[in-house]
Amino acid sequence: SKLATACADGSIRILDARTGLPLLPTLEQRSPIRMLAFDPPSLRLAAAGEDGSARILLAATGQLERTLAHAAPVQAVAFGADGAWLATGTTNGNVSVWEAKSGELRHRFEAAGAVFLVAFSPDGKWLAAVARTQDEETPWAVHVWEAVTGAPLGPPVCRGNRIYSLAFSPDSRRFICATRDNVARVW
Repeated sequence: SKLATACADGSIRILDARTGLPLLPTLEQRSPIRMLAFDPPSLRLAAAGEDGSARILLAATGQLERTLAHAAPVQAVAFGADGAWLATGTTNGNVSVWEAKSGELRHRFEAAGAVFLVAFSPDGKWLAAVARTQDEETPWAVHVWEAVTGAPLGPPVCRGNRIYSLAFSPDSRRFICATRDNVARVW
């Protein structure tokens, strides 16, 4: 199994998760990397770049498979459970769903502000995004859309303090968000 790290200098390291030893030489990117995500079989690695690109790298070699261009810095990446889809989130509030193999843009959703996290439900039906809004009373929120149609599940939820993590339940019926006030909220 593999582990990947990224730094503000744009370097990515792919390590053996058991030994901590490098599997490849350091991969140098042209901008700081904000987030990394492996596809489920750990064959590909997505990197969220401050230069407005999401890169998909082959995890075995580090070779660039494709670059997905965005109009703003990319802060979040997540593969769907089967690895067929990649979601990206940007500082301008766009959440995009891409076909991972072809790089074709399938959907673009609008969040209430800069997107910091994205997650697919295990069954692939839902896509959630954590965004920082302009509302001073409830500056953070989770948006949830139907991944195939883009229809919103409802208004944003989990509103309030800084949201640090987001995860769906194994049955895809609920999700949990953990916030700065040391509370985990289940929806």
